[in-house]
Amino acid sequence: LEEFNRRKAATGGVANWLYHTGRCLRDMPPVMKRLAVVQFFTWMGLFCMWMFYTVAVAKHVFHATDVHSRLFEQGVGAAAQAMGFYNIVSTVFALLMPVFAMRIGRVNLHFAGLLLAGLGLLSVWMAEGAALLYVGMLGVGIGWACVLALPYAIIAAHIPQENYGIYMGIFNIFIVIPEILTTLVLGYVMTNWLGNSEIAVVTMGGVFLLIAAVLTFSLRRYQKAGARD
Repeated sequence: LEEFNRRKAATGGVANWLYHTGRCLRDMPPVMKRLAVVQFFTWMGLFCMWMFYTVAVAKHVFHATDVHSRLFEQGVGAAAQAMGFYNIVSTVFALLMPVFAMRIGRVNLHFAGLLLAGLGLLSVWMAEGAALLYVGMLGVGIGWACVLALPYAIIAAHIPQENYGIYMGIFNIFIVIPEILTTLVLGYVMTNWLGNSEIAVVTMGGVFLLIAAVLTFSLRRYQKAGARD
């Protein structure tokens, strides 16, 4: 008990926390730095989808011009069902993910998931009806399952265990930053650069996810020799 109290006193306090956090930022493992960039584009793409997918489907796929019309309601309903479908796909694929990770490696699986999610969002532009929405959300569901698990699995072996909690907190910052950016800037970008088009924002989200997929290849250099991680 005395030793526990001594260590608690040595590591406690705001000043100590700031010191250790700053040191961890300075000494961040290279794989974590690269994956942080992947995370940034990943979550930018996801927030573009979450914020504008429903209206984009109603206006672009169902061609509803009046937000108070029955057609607009049908579009919103179809979008909600499609997004519910991607959550089901994500849940099912999460159970199968360990098998795929063992076969092709975590990095390759994460690349495939982001690629499918990006293509899934891009497909909304070409959708002529509700059916193709489910095809796109199939890819998004697989990608979402990968996003929730694989980045943490990839960096786990590269993070010093004594600072594991701090590094995980820092890593989650790269989810918060895209959220803040999309909240503050995306409306301006859509209005002034994208012709106030929701489908353009969703398409841009797909592009962000494809960029994240390409950047995932930079993680392969950190795989252990003879291992697939």
